[in-house]
Amino acid sequence: MSQILAFDEQTPFTIMRDAVKKHGVKKFYVLLSGGKNSIVVAHFVATNFPEQFGGCVFTNTGFGSHETREFVIQYCLEMGWKLFMTWPKEEERFYNVVMRYGFGGPGNHNLVMGYLKHHSWRQFIADHKVENPCLISGVFKKESKSREYKKQYSKKPIDKDGDMIFVKPFFYKTAVQFWDYFMQYKLKKSPTYEWFNKSGECFCGCYGNQWELQLMKEFDPLAFEYIQWLEARIKIRIKELDEEIIELGRGIGKNILSQFVHHAKKSKMESLIKNRDDLINYGTWGHGPTTTDIKAQTLLDDYCGESCQVT
Repeated sequence: MSQILAFDEQTPFTIMRDAVKKHGVKKFYVLLSGGKNSIVVAHFVATNFPEQFGGCVFTNTGFGSHETREFVIQYCLEMGWKLFMTWPKEEERFYNVVMRYGFGGPGNHNLVMGYLKHHSWRQFIADHKVENPCLISGVFKKESKSREYKKQYSKKPIDKDGDMIFVKPFFYKTAVQFWDYFMQYKLKKSPTYEWFNKSGECFCGCYGNQWELQLMKEFDPLAFEYIQWLEARIKIRIKELDEEIIELGRGIGKNILSQFVHHAKKSKMESLIKNRDDLINYGTWGHGPTTTDIKAQTLLDDYCGESCQVT
């Protein structure tokens, strides 16, 4: 047994046992991204709670690293972990979300993640009809300042969202302790981690940086080109929305016999304007330079990698 698990005040073991005792959890499903955190947690649960371990859940959001998807499938086979794949509904996949709200960012991260992941997890729980299941996450409190202070990430190792129970057994651990466990058991992680410093499971860009887009251009040009195409589609969509708004405005300005129709058109106008404003405000991946700007650069300026993210 690893010392990093045995002698902390609130260990992963006590957190998992609390989930069973206080919430009556019967099955554990690990949210697997292919990064080191989720791999560590999957190994911990599969090793120490084999009877309750229901398997791993990987979500294909519609835009992520193909290397990571392939790795997750192969590694689960290698480790003997059952794997479940989930997808958002068609209207909630990455392209449709971007065309409605623009690229994800810190300000709309909850909304984007709700569409791309949370809704599919809720459907997974409903479909499997398992009594009191929970989803195991590799989130830890000091992973980043945003996760330590923002309400949406919770300040507890166990929390609920409706009928979903989330358990974070390594919540009080540090990045160094994750790495210690990872190395101790000779675990593997997605090849994308080697250049992106993240699993690459989802390229939503909610907390994206300029250097990440530069790395994507270098190591995953297909993903970079997709972002470039989306930027172009957003510009086209903004023009289409402008035309729709102008045309609808002409109708609202006329003498309308039905007050109901008048209010319906005003409501649609507000929706179109909101859509256009979102696309204008969130029109670039990571809300930084456009892909055209990045293409003009030849160096990975200001790149510091994972060392700047570990606390």
